[in-house]
Amino acid sequence: MKDFGKAFRKIRKDRNMSQEDARKDIIPRSTLSDFERGKIDIKLSSFYFLIRNLNVSFQEFWYIVNNYDLTDFEKIWGEATTLYYDGKLNDLKALLLVMDSKKEAGGTYEELEYLMLKNLVGTKDSDFELTPKEKGIIIDHLMSNKAWTSYELVLYGNVLNSFDVKTIRTLSDEVLRRTSLYRSIPQNRVAIIRLLFNTISEMLGGDDLESAIRYQNEVESLLTSFDMYEKTIFHFTNGAIDFYRGKKSVGKEAMKEAIAIFRKLKNSGLADNYQESYDEIVGISENL
Repeated sequence: MKDFGKAFRKIRKDRNMSQEDARKDIIPRSTLSDFERGKIDIKLSSFYFLIRNLNVSFQEFWYIVNNYDLTDFEKIWGEATTLYYDGKLNDLKALLLVMDSKKEAGGTYEELEYLMLKNLVGTKDSDFELTPKEKGIIIDHLMSNKAWTSYELVLYGNVLNSFDVKTIRTLSDEVLRRTSLYRSIPQNRVAIIRLLFNTISEMLGGDDLESAIRYQNEVESLLTSFDMYEKTIFHFTNGAIDFYRGKKSVGKEAMKEAIAIFRKLKNSGLADNYQESYDEIVGISENL
C-alpha cells in the first residue's frame, strides 16, 4: 500500500488538511504518519473512512495513485472508439493485435477485453466476428457473477450485438435483475441506460416490438433531467418504436430530430451512426 499512503498524503496536503483533520480518531496519528510514508498498511475499513474525510471517491483516488493516468485498457478502448467512428479499420485491426499479445500474457480479464475489441472490429469486418466458443466465454463470465458491476455492464454492452435476439433478451433481463445493488451509482446507471438502448435496437431488428417497448419504459424510469445525451438517444429510439408501431411520419420526424441534435453538437461520428440506423429502419420497411 506504499503508493496509497503517498497519494493520500498528497491529497491531504492539496486540501490543506492536517493529519488530525484527516484521521478524526479513525486511526492513531502515528499510524497515519507511517501509512503516508509507506511503512505500513491499514485496514480497508479504516482506509474507506479516511478517504471519505478527504471527500474523494475511490475512482478519483485510484486515478491519483496511477499518476493521473488511465489504465491500459481505458487508453486502448478510447483509441479504438475514435478509430471506429473515424472509419480507420486497418488501424483498429492493428490495435487488436496489441490486445492479442496482452491476452496471451494475461488472464481472464485480458481475454474478455480482447473479445470486446474483436467484436468491435467484427462489426466492420465479418472475418472478425466472435465465434460460438468466444461468446460462451463471455456468457460464462456474466452468469457466474450474481451482482453485475460496471465491468460486466461495459463488457455486455460492447458485445451485445454479437448475440441472437433470444440471448440478448435473456441477458438484458439479467442486467435489470443483477444490477439493483449498484444502480444508484451514476456511472452504472448511465451504463445500464446505454446498454438498454442497444437492446431496444436489437429487439426492433428482431421484430420483438413488445420487448423493445418494455426496455424503453425501463430506460425512461432511469433517466434524469441531466442526461441530455441519453435523452437525445431516447428521442431517437422513441421515434424508431413509433415507426414500427405504424406511426411512420411521427417516428421518422423524431429520429431525424435526434440526428440533427448530434450534428449541431458537432458529433458527426455519432450522427452518421444514427443516420445509418435510420436508413436501415426506414429502408427495411419500405422494401417490405
